[in-house]
Amino acid sequence: MSRIRLKWILIPVVLLLAFFLSAVIIPVKTTADYSTVVYSADSSVLHVFLNRDDKWRLQVKAEEVSPQLKNVLLFKEDKYFQYHPGVNPLAVIRAAFNNFFRGRRTSGASTITMQTARLLYPAERTLKNKLLEMFRAFQLELRFSKDEILSLYFSLAPYGGNLEGVQAASLMVFGKEAKHLSLSEAVVLAIIPNRPNSLSPFKNPQELTASRNQWLKRLKEEDKISDDDFEDAIHEPLPAKKFMMPKMVPHLALRLKKQYPSRQRIYTHIELSVQKTTEQLLSDYMKGMQSIHVYNAAVMIIDNGKHAVITYCGSNNFNDAVHYGQVDGLRALRSPGSTLKPAIYALAFDNGLITPKSRITDVPVDYSGYSPSNYDNQYRGSITAEQALIHSLNVPAVKLLSENGLNNLLELLGKAQFQSLKGKENQLGLSVALGGCSVRPEEMAGLFSAFSSGVFIKPSLIKSEQHDSVPLLSKEAAYMISEILMQTERPDFPENFQQAVNTPRIAWKTGTSYGRRDAWAIGYNQRYTIAVWAGNFSGEGTPELAGARIATPLLFRLFTAVDNRGHQLWLKAPEGIDYRMVCSVTGMPANDFCEKRISDVFIPSVSPYQKCNHLTKTFLSHHEQFSYCMNCLPDAGYKVKMLDNLPPELIAFYRSEKIPFSEVPPHNPTCSKVIAGKAPVIVQPANGKEYLMEKDTQLKLQCLTDADVSEVYWYVNNRFLRKAASKESVFITPQEGNNKISCTDDKGRSAHSEISVVFY
Repeated sequence: MSRIRLKWILIPVVLLLAFFLSAVIIPVKTTADYSTVVYSADSSVLHVFLNRDDKWRLQVKAEEVSPQLKNVLLFKEDKYFQYHPGVNPLAVIRAAFNNFFRGRRTSGASTITMQTARLLYPAERTLKNKLLEMFRAFQLELRFSKDEILSLYFSLAPYGGNLEGVQAASLMVFGKEAKHLSLSEAVVLAIIPNRPNSLSPFKNPQELTASRNQWLKRLKEEDKISDDDFEDAIHEPLPAKKFMMPKMVPHLALRLKKQYPSRQRIYTHIELSVQKTTEQLLSDYMKGMQSIHVYNAAVMIIDNGKHAVITYCGSNNFNDAVHYGQVDGLRALRSPGSTLKPAIYALAFDNGLITPKSRITDVPVDYSGYSPSNYDNQYRGSITAEQALIHSLNVPAVKLLSENGLNNLLELLGKAQFQSLKGKENQLGLSVALGGCSVRPEEMAGLFSAFSSGVFIKPSLIKSEQHDSVPLLSKEAAYMISEILMQTERPDFPENFQQAVNTPRIAWKTGTSYGRRDAWAIGYNQRYTIAVWAGNFSGEGTPELAGARIATPLLFRLFTAVDNRGHQLWLKAPEGIDYRMVCSVTGMPANDFCEKRISDVFIPSVSPYQKCNHLTKTFLSHHEQFSYCMNCLPDAGYKVKMLDNLPPELIAFYRSEKIPFSEVPPHNPTCSKVIAGKAPVIVQPANGKEYLMEKDTQLKLQCLTDADVSEVYWYVNNRFLRKAASKESVFITPQEGNNKISCTDDKGRSAHSEISVVFY
């Protein structure tokens, strides 16, 4: 008797152990090939892709589904779902009894867990497969929570054709996500999986409506819904048409799908309301640009606090195949025009070269054969740094880049993740200041977002991205740049005065590329950075294409629309900023002889501290025909005057433009001493350059000299050529091959330029 008892005890134990062992050896499969879905910042569906089997199968969690759908499903399919271990024994017995005595299948015993197992392992309805289904259901219950099992069911439930899962069905049938379903809609999605073909809302809407109403009545009879809910639901019509799957933010969605091919759910920082507002403004605005043959534009908006991209418009019309609308303009390589100038000035602030009120020469200049000119082909002679940046003058920007060093700018752009410039450093020159390179609009947006703090953190596209902070500029230099860029005058002011008043306070910069192929406007404040690019993806330029005219109005419309608090906020001055009085003539700390003084911001221990020297104490002869040095100063009979102390290039400019200034007269001709001073600078020909010339063509020689030089002496290949006035241009016919050009002024100071000449 004891053996029999032991046998009945061991059998269930062995069976139980065998079950658990098999569950481990043959684990249940829960993976499925889901569609890739891109989500917004608030987890709304932005874009859906077909899976590899061309099915709309969207993974969804139970908490992302309307509670009404969950309640209806449990009432209809599995009232004891929360209590059974995957199989409901009472339901199995009842189904077996009914089926046996009636000779046919009249009721099933499938729980939601068993249905989920069948969806994971689709197979023919046989007794063997039913037992396997139960086994898998037990496995699911052992491994997953009830909500996780519901999530699997909601993700895999069939809805006819290539439509699977309640999220996909809800989007296509009702045009909304499953978390927003009404009672009527919940009942519809609960009953279709039982008969996905015959209850199709697109093929048999009348039959589906009748079935829905039948279940609504049962819910009412069981007191699961109120009379009011019943009346509302039963009179709610089914949608008359099939909805399209969401295809928003297409450029970003395609980019992320390619970048993260194994991810089925990609969560972005896109703020849906801001994205839609931007898309509408961009589309409407660009319709007006077609008359001037500008067809494409791109916009990126960055949340500076989160360092995240909240709006991504790769083009104004993704579906415009004629004008290449599917090109992602935010990633396209474009010439930045003048938009890199703020970085050049910020570097100059940090390197102690200038302050905002420092004066920079704006005169014709040659950098080894490169001679930049301003957009209006005019020169100002001398201008403050802040005015030069506000008016986007080219010559001062190139001068500052030369003094900063091109490598320093490229290093800064490297820190700001300008991948477009990697490996091309040796091909770039000073023309970078004016757009002589190719960059991406998204890179420019990231750079300008760093101007709000001085720290660069790569703006993230998805929530799982985390990037390190990189010190790019000092807080002081960033603040100084921001204060300058905020002063830029709007091109539509004062015509649109009211709109200008309501616009958020921003710092901004425009840019226009050579050939008028690219128009830029990038602005930022404490909250946002907005980058606008406009042009043609075909590369075609147009005379009307300019940053100030084309891109700027859209920039301000966007800021007005998305930043309703921007006018109240601005960047705070960092503690390292200080103020001082400087001479208005040079922008240097005022000297005793400086009559007009202005306030300037500076960085203590960094900004230049030399006192103003725009005047120099000069000893003159009685008739002021020549000047004396200390070596030839007579005992009596001379005058002392404060005369303009100007750099040679400014003197040459004033002379050529006939602008009056108090010029130092030539030095005493009877003085035999060689005095200290600046050696001449050979402007032409440029040192180290190769000249391709027609035979017998003449080459121009020109130099810049100190103010007290009246004559210079030219040499070619160490042979004396001729004497000339310091301002005079000299012409020679060079020999083919190497040529050494030398210039000596009347004080004995020399300069040399070596060139190569090739005849054709």
